[in-house]
Amino acid sequence: MKYLLKTSVGGNGDIAGYPAFRSQRGVTLAEMLVAITIMGIILIIAAPNYRIFVMDNRQATAINEFIGFLNFARSEATKRGSVVRICRSADGLVCSGAGVQWEDGWMVYQDTDDDDTRDAGEPILKVKAALNDSLQMRGNGNAFSRVRFNARGFAPGYASSFTFCDVRGDSDVKSIAIAVTGRVARGAEVACL
Repeated sequence: MKYLLKTSVGGNGDIAGYPAFRSQRGVTLAEMLVAITIMGIILIIAAPNYRIFVMDNRQATAINEFIGFLNFARSEATKRGSVVRICRSADGLVCSGAGVQWEDGWMVYQDTDDDDTRDAGEPILKVKAALNDSLQMRGNGNAFSRVRFNARGFAPGYASSFTFCDVRGDSDVKSIAIAVTGRVARGAEVACL
């Protein structure tokens, strides 16, 4: 048996039918380590800011959603010509009492007989399930557990505020205020309740 070894060199520098060596493209180990170190430094700087960004957005989303529910309840009261209430509700069927907070959920319902309880024939207009675990939401004054809008969209006796806190505590508390006229606006910065 004869083995042939092809060793001829072509005119373009190819050896034995293989292309000529060209310059290598890539990175060295030292360059890779420098790049990884720079990315690590950027992550160390950016990660805490990203965490704050996420908490701020969760808090803003909850506030805007609750303001939307309050405005919806007020609008439905004027549209229906009847009392509409928004109250704390863990199950979305009845208003909840002690042990349930606003962050556990709430519901809007038409209180046709204005007796401060949802009866079987009174329609539930909108329900919100529990919020993010890290957010605390408290109503103070008469809005501790519910808000009532009359047929004109006013909230007599329910002029109060709600505070929204997260794990940062008093350092980043937000609040909203409800006027007697039923108008909802951003409130003054206060302490977490």
